[in-house]
Amino acid sequence: MSSNDSTGFAVRKAGYGFTRRTCVRPWACIPRVSINTTAAPGPKAIVELLRSHSSAPNDDVVTFVDALAFNWLIAGTDAHAKNYGVLIAPGQIRLAPLYDVASVLPYPRFDVNRIKLAMKIAERYRMSEIGRRDWLKTADQLELDPDSLIARITRMAEAIPELAREIAAELKHAGLTDPIVDRLVTRLAGRARLCSKRIKG
Repeated sequence: MSSNDSTGFAVRKAGYGFTRRTCVRPWACIPRVSINTTAAPGPKAIVELLRSHSSAPNDDVVTFVDALAFNWLIAGTDAHAKNYGVLIAPGQIRLAPLYDVASVLPYPRFDVNRIKLAMKIAERYRMSEIGRRDWLKTADQLELDPDSLIARITRMAEAIPELAREIAAELKHAGLTDPIVDRLVTRLAGRARLCSKRIKG
């Protein structure tokens, strides 16, 4: 959709017999779960929630951790706890589909060397400081296989440039020709190359 000089996307949310609850307070996501803390949850708390209550814990943990890595790769700064949730249906609890996944890369006012993620990786929020060692520490914190995690992040980084070009071509074919698309593609490719080097150490 367009308004004056701005171009954006509208996404319609659909329900499928589930109740969605956000994970800003993960203990409130699931009935009869109580944890005495007021702190916003980080990756470890959400992974523990999924392992304890998801109907498919392995799949949902992988999806959530992939989302953490993807937001680092694309400079997605808005992936806070409120943007994760669970879908609750009779006899089933699953991580809700990801949404509000957006990159700041096409916007010149953001300095990638200074911006921070909404959730820390190991002990770091600043994206430019995060590298292989931090992801290995994250794997340890989340009780994940470190080699598998590094391999998954590496594959995502290597896939992003071509996928971005393909999606940009589809958008142009659909009539979205705003320069921001090409700018995003270029910067995603550069960011992916940088992250690939960082993750390889």
